[in-house]
Amino acid sequence: MDNDRTAVIFVGTLVLLVIGGAFILPSLIIPPSLPGSLASHPLFRDAAQNDVEDADDMKNTDGNLSQGGNMVRGNTPANLSEGSSAKNSYVLIEEFSDFQCPFCGEEAGTVKRVREGFGSRVKVAYKHFPITKLHPDAVLAAEASECARDQKKFWAYHDLLFDNQQKLEKEALLNYAAKINLNMTSFEECLTAHQKKSVVERNLAEGIQRGVRGTPTFFIDGELIMGAVPFNEFKSIIEQKLDQKLLDTQGEQQENSSS
Repeated sequence: MDNDRTAVIFVGTLVLLVIGGAFILPSLIIPPSLPGSLASHPLFRDAAQNDVEDADDMKNTDGNLSQGGNMVRGNTPANLSEGSSAKNSYVLIEEFSDFQCPFCGEEAGTVKRVREGFGSRVKVAYKHFPITKLHPDAVLAAEASECARDQKKFWAYHDLLFDNQQKLEKEALLNYAAKINLNMTSFEECLTAHQKKSVVERNLAEGIQRGVRGTPTFFIDGELIMGAVPFNEFKSIIEQKLDQKLLDTQGEQQENSSS
């Protein structure tokens, strides 16, 4: 009799733990700041199945053009709807990244090398995809970078964040802003009030909609490349696309001359 009672108590306790866990665990895994439409996405629901920085699981591999050459300033290439001749003059690299992701930190140097090597033939759009269940400071760092963008220092701040990935708490973010001579009153107000939260959330939603499942993820003229890409692979893909653009431009010119 006592054994039966013990068994009933054990089963009842187990059921309560399972039911309770169903309510408690999601609150630990799902970032509370995410929009409801994103909170149910597997990327934020199941950490075990979505270790987005596992290199073995990855292939080895509002948008105004910047006045500063080969950088796209903004988060969605909304203003890149130029004429075909303009679009054929460069390759657009959209990078979904996370300032606290170590693979993204390693890739930052590669992307910089690509920018410097190809000059105006490449434009890079950096888009935020913070994986908060792994990187608790990534969202605030992303917001801080957008506050720096308001003062036209996004890329300088971007480089500082990747150079100091282990120190991304608020005090450090303020120190980095001072280091590049930002207006600290404006910057701190922007950061403290989370004025750029919606920008980060839009990037995140866009990435999920486009099939991003980890960082870094690239779209090179729309071609999806997941994971860290070696420089030589980047170079090969870009050169192929530039060659194709040249052929397309020559074909358009021939059509125009014959019409």
